[in-house]
Amino acid sequence: MEVTAQLPGGVPIADIKIWAHGPLHGTCAITGPGLARFDISPLPAKTFWEGRIVFPKEFLPAAFSRTERTALPTILAEERAWAEEANRRRTDAASKLKAQKAWREQNLSWLIAANIAGVMLLFYLYNRHGRSLVGAHRRLEMSPPQDMPPALANYYYAGSQLSAGALVATLLDLARRGIITIREEDQEKGFFGWRWKKQEYLIHFETDKINDNRSRLKAHELELLRFLQDEIAQGAARIPFSAIPKSRRKFLKWFQQWRKRIKAMVADQQYFDPESVRAAIRGSLAMLVLAGIGVLAVFKMGNAGIPFIISGVALAALAFVILRYSKETAAQRGRLLGFRDFMKRVSKNQSSVNFNLQTLEPALIYAMAVDFPSHALKKLLQNVEQYLGTVNYPWYVSQHRAHGNFAEGMSSMMTAASTTLSSASGAGGGASSGGGGGAGGSGGSAG
Repeated sequence: MEVTAQLPGGVPIADIKIWAHGPLHGTCAITGPGLARFDISPLPAKTFWEGRIVFPKEFLPAAFSRTERTALPTILAEERAWAEEANRRRTDAASKLKAQKAWREQNLSWLIAANIAGVMLLFYLYNRHGRSLVGAHRRLEMSPPQDMPPALANYYYAGSQLSAGALVATLLDLARRGIITIREEDQEKGFFGWRWKKQEYLIHFETDKINDNRSRLKAHELELLRFLQDEIAQGAARIPFSAIPKSRRKFLKWFQQWRKRIKAMVADQQYFDPESVRAAIRGSLAMLVLAGIGVLAVFKMGNAGIPFIISGVALAALAFVILRYSKETAAQRGRLLGFRDFMKRVSKNQSSVNFNLQTLEPALIYAMAVDFPSHALKKLLQNVEQYLGTVNYPWYVSQHRAHGNFAEGMSSMMTAASTTLSSASGAGGGASSGGGGGAGGSGGSAG
């Protein structure tokens, strides 16, 4: 910012005195008779900056005296004291910059070396504790792992967090066993006189089957049925999927507890290898020490120390790449990923179809457990339908597709269920996710 003040009557330069108050990098100068310039760049936001100009009162003939004393001696004394303070601050600032430069020249190379050593430490810890406990190669699995519940399969696949795929797969598995029926129906909707039909998917509770099989149902399945029947449907015989997001807060709270039930099924197993967990923690703490040294460097050499704080924090987070799956987890994930690879192959190539009506049901269920993407699911079902002919299952009833186009109806239902439950639970995944090789968790050494 630059300001030029023009004094009245062309005051001679010798009679003008000026001062500037504010940031020390500002300047002021007398540029000619009756002219004074004040300049500062940049002027920080919300920062005080002012100028003071003194010249003889004779150049203001209309002015009158407010006091009977002469102001100039007082002004000169004030400005002298302020100038001395400003000069002291400038000297201190220059000394500080000089000290920072000296410290930087002496220690910068050590700081860089410490960060390089930190990176090398992480590489060492990863090579020793982060490599997979099983072989990196995985084979195609043409059969889903039916020895584990679909929700547990999703637990292994989704990085111990669970996605909506666990819910969808569990519901489909209950439907396959006749505990519930999934129906596609047209629901009439209206708004200000406009009427239309909207496709809706409903869960019908087969009460007799639920009671007859109660002793054979697993705890997490019973809890899912109880929640849907008692708290969402409130005793009704059926419930639309769309009713679940309307109770999102209740559902989210329940879903957190349901996750714990799934994890309790393998409570005696470690998801991550304990040695790698300890190594990751040690590595992260060491990198946080580097970040602390970066904080010290900021005090000693100014902003030049900030990159070392950033690198220390980044390396502390990166240390958790050391996490590797336990042998049991890696083996189970290998089976699931191999099955997912097989399903992807079937979705791309009709000649690779290797299903019959009995094996297709569990394959669809476990495809949801491994968050198989919706577009690939539809293509897979189309290939299966071309290979097997018309496919129908009693647990899935379509109002319009009872005699054909099973792929369209089933993929639409799975996508709708997954999207709805993902929205309600706050969990990702499911047929609409398009996911990759797994979610959540660290440990690139899945094997």
